[in-house]
Amino acid sequence: MAKFLSQDQINDKNGELDFSTFLTIMHMQIKQEDPKKEILLAMLMADKEKKGYIMASELRSKLMKLGEKLTHKEVM
Repeated sequence: MAKFLSQDQINDKNGELDFSTFLTIMHMQIKQEDPKKEILLAMLMADKEKKGYIMASELRSKLMKLGEKLTHKEVM
């Protein structure tokens, strides 16, 4: 998002955005994201032992450390 803001997307000298500009910036940001790639990279980073998988209990523990509140069903 900082990249878009640095491209003179800010409308006034106070550094405030109007809603239309905000929507445009968010749309461009979302188009650039690849959720599958991001999830795969996150899983690879979590798999420190290079086992090729992550135990559900380990995943739950890591997510809870990040503040996520998940049910057993959501992790499975």
